[in-house]
This record gives sequence, C-alpha cells and structure tokens, in this order.
Amino acid sequence: MQDQRDGHQIGTVRFEFPVTAARAALLVVDMQRLFLEPSSPLCVPGGLAMIPTINDLVAHCREREVPVLYSGTIHQEDGSDLGLIEEGAVLWRRASRYLVDPEWQALHPELKRQPGENFFAKTRYSAFYRTSLEDWLVAQNRDTLIICGVATIACCAATARDAYFRDIRPIVLADMTATYGLADMGFGAYSPEDTQRMALADLARHCARVVPTDLVRQELAPACDRRSSAR
Repeated sequence: MQDQRDGHQIGTVRFEFPVTAARAALLVVDMQRLFLEPSSPLCVPGGLAMIPTINDLVAHCREREVPVLYSGTIHQEDGSDLGLIEEGAVLWRRASRYLVDPEWQALHPELKRQPGENFFAKTRYSAFYRTSLEDWLVAQNRDTLIICGVATIACCAATARDAYFRDIRPIVLADMTATYGLADMGFGAYSPEDTQRMALADLARHCARVVPTDLVRQELAPACDRRSSAR
C-alpha cells in the first residue's frame, strides 16, 4: 500500500481471500418481497432480476456442499424494535408498515430455499447484529462468507464489514448484488449504477474481496473440474 503524503491518495488494496468449498458459506441477503417488489417503497432496482442467477449459484453451492444461508430484515408487528428507523427520513417512516408486515417480510417466493437452510432474522443492516450467524459459522468451521443480495450499500456492506471485524473473510459478488440510488442529502444525488460502483469500490478498498460470480463458481469447483475447463 502506498503512503498518503502531500495529498496523494493511498494505493488500491486488494483482498485475495481464497474461496474453498470446505471453508465457505453463501449468504443470500434480504431477498424479501419488501425489497424486491415494485409496489414497495423500499424496492431495490435490479434486485428482482437477480433471482434466477442467485438460484443457479445456490444450486452450485449445494452440489459442492457449501452451506446456503439466508438473512432478512424482520421487525415486530408492533414496531417496538424499529429503533431509530422511525426517526429517519420520510421514506423510512412511510415504509415502516412494510417492515413490520410478515407478508412483506417473507423471502420472495421465486427463491428456491430448501427446508433446513438457515435463516437469520435481523433488525438492523448487518446480518451479524444480534443474530447467531457468527456462532453458526464458527461451529461449522466456516471462515469465508460469500455475500449476494440487496442492498449493496446498506445490508450487504454492513454484513461484509462485520464479517471482516470478526476475522471472517467476506467475498462480495459484484454482479449478484444490487442497490438503490442516493437522493441529494446535501452532497449531490447518485444513480443506482453510480451508488453500486461506489459501494463495491469502498468494500474492495477496506474489507472485502469483490469479484464476479463466475470466478467464485470456478474456484468452488473441484480441482479436476478446473483442469478440464482449462483445456
């Protein structure tokens, strides 16, 4: 890493966390109706379109005995655990009824989750916050967490940072995460595309290995499969 002197920017840091089927788990973040369906005020652009590719990756992981985990934002129906969300912007106050509604909290029905695959309910962005995710990963001897889902700049980023703080290697899938844009909060507005690039660059610089899904699929394949594809 370069020094930051005389206003020069520190050079890019790349995390080359390895991906092995024996040490990794896949986490599908917040692929819920409230974040995917266009009628919800919290709909993430591009999130719904990722479902087929996420299902394909999930099947790939199952074949290689990589555990598939899910997380979701689940609040009490009386709103008692919303916390500071209700003190936030008008959008969040208007969206609170979706956050506490079990029908909207449900994973999207097109996701092919199988019985027995763990679901971690959370009340804040990070899938580690007041959940048993870390304990589960430690118990299963899994020190690498592959992250896909929504939203890159919020729940995916918070989960990746929390993993890094716990010495669990985060792998963020650049083409299997999606986010919303940012309205002008006094610093300019950002489109979903600009926000996605910014979030991925930030994660790659500070805490995660950020890579395309095809590369992870290839690295999870047995050595014999990799040799065959290279011919």
